[in-house]
Amino acid sequence: MINSSINDYKQSKTSLFECQVLLEVKEYDSLKCDSYVDCSGAITDFSKENIADQALRDMSRIKNRLSEHSKQDVISAVAGSKTLIRRHKQWILEALC
Repeated sequence: MINSSINDYKQSKTSLFECQVLLEVKEYDSLKCDSYVDCSGAITDFSKENIADQALRDMSRIKNRLSEHSKQDVISAVAGSKTLIRRHKQWILEALC
């Protein structure tokens, strides 16, 4: 999940705040402001097949790729997350590495 700000609750909880990864607008032309990847949880409502099908139907939905240093920051946040369950961590890390 990418958000334009970190909500007050997540800012007040160290374990959640540490899972927020900054994406600077100057690096990503599709962003309108600095934004944050929330690595504190995984959205599991969609299958890989569903995501791939949606992307292939409308390729304009794919805006950018993570820069290498943002990708490394996400990997670190996911690996260090105290809120993600092990299986979700594994899936995310396998997809990024």
